[in-house]
Amino acid sequence: MEEIGQLVSEFVEERVEDPLEGEEELWSTGVCVCLFSVAFQVLVHCRNVREGQKACEQAINAAVDSASRHAAKWIHRRMGRAVLGTEDNVPPIHIDLYPEVRHRLNLCFNEALRVLAERGYKLDTARSHVCFAVLSSAIEQMILRGRVKDGDLAAEFQRRYFEQAENLSREIRQLLERNANT
Repeated sequence: MEEIGQLVSEFVEERVEDPLEGEEELWSTGVCVCLFSVAFQVLVHCRNVREGQKACEQAINAAVDSASRHAAKWIHRRMGRAVLGTEDNVPPIHIDLYPEVRHRLNLCFNEALRVLAERGYKLDTARSHVCFAVLSSAIEQMILRGRVKDGDLAAEFQRRYFEQAENLSREIRQLLERNANT
């Protein structure tokens, strides 16, 4: 699962843009949604996920752990660039984002598994539902805390990252299916 986590992290890293100034918190949520969307799609194609609940849980935990470790590094680097800019004489500040990324991915997978079991959603519907719900909740919290005041910008953020999560999921699925057929 280490390779899966690294693949997921690199796949998303190559495709997401850097955060805009002032959007770092929303950006990190959007990135976590993209990581979840890709990881979910990759795990759906893993054989050991279909070998029972215990094997499924172990595969998810291992993939989430690996993806979180790999992604936390580049998320930190990109957020730091947005916050500090490109000033040469600013000393680096290290913040370990691994626990936060892992927590967010765990929440996403727990919600996906919940709606699969309780609501009978199809796999792709559960993945989409989670992406939409997490983005909506993040925006709602930012609005309640007064950090986002423009409803149009909030809606644009949600649309942009939801579409990106959907596109990344589709792209990785097509890549996996092509590789399976060769």
